[in-house]
Amino acid sequence: MSQNHKGDGDNVAGNKKEIHHHYPESYQKPIDLDSPKIQVSKLPHTNSQLFGREDELALLDKAWDANQTNTLSLIAFGGTGKTALMQTWLTNLGDDNYRGANAVYTWSFYSQGSAEDKQASADEFFDAALKWFGYDGEIIKSPHDKGLKLAELINQQRTLILDGMEPLQYPQSGVMDGALRDQGLKTLCLQLAANNNGLILISSRQSVIELDGMHQPKVIPHELAHYRSKPASPYSELIIS
Repeated sequence: MSQNHKGDGDNVAGNKKEIHHHYPESYQKPIDLDSPKIQVSKLPHTNSQLFGREDELALLDKAWDANQTNTLSLIAFGGTGKTALMQTWLTNLGDDNYRGANAVYTWSFYSQGSAEDKQASADEFFDAALKWFGYDGEIIKSPHDKGLKLAELINQQRTLILDGMEPLQYPQSGVMDGALRDQGLKTLCLQLAANNNGLILISSRQSVIELDGMHQPKVIPHELAHYRSKPASPYSELIIS
């Protein structure tokens, strides 16, 4: 003969059992003190699938892990997958808890356009980045000084990703020969290229001429070949053109 054993709070006479969790008043959710500060939302969303970029991913990994590279530029025409490559690498980095980064910050300049007479500005970037990296002092009016201060703050942290820099560059075919339009951005790039505890990753349709002549591996300009996939079968052949 079976017996029913009922304790306090069990389902008696159709009453639903209620379970209460009681935590001490001082209880707080555990915090991972080693978690980096990240902002990865500024990269443009792309549905592009990354094909045939194993060598570039390995190059980015080496630049990060060896800690000998201050700046790496990905140079290619539009549609070659620069942003998709950076997103994939950043996702891989995140899966590994960002491999020692204290901070990861992204920004894209694509929305400003790249017409020759376009009055592009890096002011919004500097205002947002200075605040995010912890600057709470007086307003910095000089673009040069903004670049110096942000470089100083980033150098204390780890990495910066600047996507689509060409709107802030003069056309290479013009009299300015592709130079950066913004003095603050020029100062930032030069400072971090010379001294950087992390990595600044840049994508653009043209080279950053201010960094020309700097020695590898400290500064690496990398031109992306154009890949296209041939979707003739589930095992798409990759063709380099």
